[in-house]
Amino acid sequence: MTIFLNMAEENVIMKENNVIMMENNEYYDIISDSYDGLHHEEQANKIAIIRRELKPGDDDILLDLGAGPGYLELDCTIVRLDPSIRLLKQSKTGYCVLGKAESLPFKDNCFDYVVSITAMQNFNDIKKALSEIKRVARADSDIIISFLKRSGNADKITGLIKESLDVIRTIEEEKDIILIARNS
Repeated sequence: MTIFLNMAEENVIMKENNVIMMENNEYYDIISDSYDGLHHEEQANKIAIIRRELKPGDDDILLDLGAGPGYLELDCTIVRLDPSIRLLKQSKTGYCVLGKAESLPFKDNCFDYVVSITAMQNFNDIKKALSEIKRVARADSDIIISFLKRSGNADKITGLIKESLDVIRTIEEEKDIILIARNS
């Protein structure tokens, strides 16, 4: 796991079932037991779009940012980051890291792909999160970000993503806007 992490081993509080604990987020921990019933079908539609767009190889490494219970499955190594330990513990595959998008605990240029499904509108500092995404993604990495259309700051999020990344295509899904982009 140390190939991904940008922290000393002694800074890891606990390792349990591929979960590296760093910090916590109470809201998503509270709703974690009902998350699947509330969001699984909706997320499955977006994941189908992402699976059509991305074709990673076995040796590729993908960051699933705001991964929740880890619905995204592709034929590559997946590192899942979420602020909720209870959601991450529901993930059956991949490496799970407890953390926030604004301070990614990963080395520079270590991910071939970054995907964030319906999480961006929840970030405290979207501009900082996008800066972190650019930092950890390799040059020319494919990046897919979706966020809620009904979010009060959807236009702002779209603008910030377009300022930070090379947006190739925009897909409007039932509830989300999905931006297919590339790290420049």
